Amino acid sequence: MPIPLIADRYLVQGSLGAPGAQGEVYQVLDTHEGDVVAIKLLTALPAGGRWMEAQILRRLADPHVLPIRNADQLANGQPYLVTELARDGTLATSLAATAACGVDVDEVVRWIRHACYGISRGHTLRLLHNDVKPANLFLNAQGECLVGDFGFATVIPQGAASVRPSGFTAETAAPEVAIGWGTPAATASIQSDVYSLGATAFWLLTARPPIELPAIPDTAARMAAAATGTPPRLRDLAPHVPSYLSDVIEKAISRRPGDRYPTVTSLAAALGGRPNAER
Repeated sequence: MPIPLIADRYLVQGSLGAPGAQGEVYQVLDTHEGDVVAIKLLTALPAGGRWMEAQILRRLADPHVLPIRNADQLANGQPYLVTELARDGTLATSLAATAACGVDVDEVVRWIRHACYGISRGHTLRLLHNDVKPANLFLNAQGECLVGDFGFATVIPQGAASVRPSGFTAETAAPEVAIGWGTPAATASIQSDVYSLGATAFWLLTARPPIELPAIPDTAARMAAAATGTPPRLRDLAPHVPSYLSDVIEKAISRRPGDRYPTVTSLAAALGGRPNAER
C-alpha cells in the first residue's frame, strides 16, 4: 500500500495502474495548490539519468504533450515526477471500454494525429519517444490526446540518423528495433516512432496489436516474434475501416523503415486526407 502522503504534500487518492518499467503512478491531491495531479515514483536510476524524463518534458512544452508540474526526490532519495492528470485516462482505457470491438474510426484518426504532433515536437529536438503505445497516450478533459511517459526517450546524436534505444514495448516496437533487443544492433529512428504510431492505430482499430504476443512469456522470444512476424491485413480484422485509412496505417507499419512515412507530420497529413467519397 502506498503511503497516504508523499513528500509531505501529495495526498494519495488511488493507483493509476500496475507498476511500470519506470515506477509506480498514483492519482494524488496536491495539498499546496489544491489540484488533483499524477505522481510517478521513479525506480532507482543512475545519477546522470535520474531527472532525464523531467528535463525532457520541460523542453517539450506543447499542447499535445502531457505537462509536467514538479520533479523532486523523497527523503530516502527516491525521485518522483508530477504531471497533470489525464482525467479521461489513456487510449488503452478507451480501447478496454470497447469490449474488444475496437475504437471508433474517427476518434482513432483524431487521437493519432494529435499524437503525431506531440511526437513531432520531440523530433524537432532530435528526441525519439521509443515507446508509443495506447497506454502512453493520455486524454485530457477536452478529449484531446497528449503524449506522455518519455522514460525510454533517447536523443539522436548530431550527424546520425538513428540511436540505440533505452527500451521499448514489443507490441509496438518496429522490427529493426526488436531484432536487436539487448544488443547494440537495435536502432531507433524517426521511422521507428512512425511505426509505433501506426501500430498503435492498428491496435485501437482492431483491438489487437499488429503482432500478437500474448502466449509468449519470454522477453527474448517476444522480441524475436515482433521482429520477424508479419501483421495481418487490417481490413481482414476490421472490415469497417475505410480503405484509405488501412492503406495509411499499413504503410506506417511497413517492415522496412524506408517504406514508411518519412516523418510523423507526413503520417498526420495522410491520416487527415480522407476522400470525400469512398467506393
